[in-house]
Amino acid sequence: MKYILFVFLFLVGPQFGIAQKSIPLTIVNDSFKAKGEYGNITWNWSIWVVPDNIEDLDRISYVEYALHETFPDPTRRVTDKYAGNDCFKSLNYKGKQYFRFCTNGWGEFDILVKVVLVNGNFNIYKFDLNLFNSASIRKPHPRHYYK
Repeated sequence: MKYILFVFLFLVGPQFGIAQKSIPLTIVNDSFKAKGEYGNITWNWSIWVVPDNIEDLDRISYVEYALHETFPDPTRRVTDKYAGNDCFKSLNYKGKQYFRFCTNGWGEFDILVKVVLVNGNFNIYKFDLNLFNSASIRKPHPRHYYK
């Protein structure tokens, strides 16, 4: 019985205030066609997070984006909350953009977005990169991880 209680507290304890809860946020990506090497069609695209409550922005230490394994250095860490605002203007999203990462490529794939809080806890979100809709906005469901 003690074992069952321990497992129950371990699994649900964070939701009852034992550890810091996740930050409600939205993940957004934007894209547009570009001419690639040898005349191929590629896409310039970016991805970023937007906390539902702006005060939660100070709780985020950094965001890591796990790209497709064909990218050189597929795990990209963004530590500057205002990063990426100079790469290209978002054509279809007029809101604030935080921890933005910009690159280019030719295909769609799932991106794992790891939002690390200042206390060391983190949440991982799965985001389906969409290149054909010029702005994809999603409210993801996090998987919680606690330090």
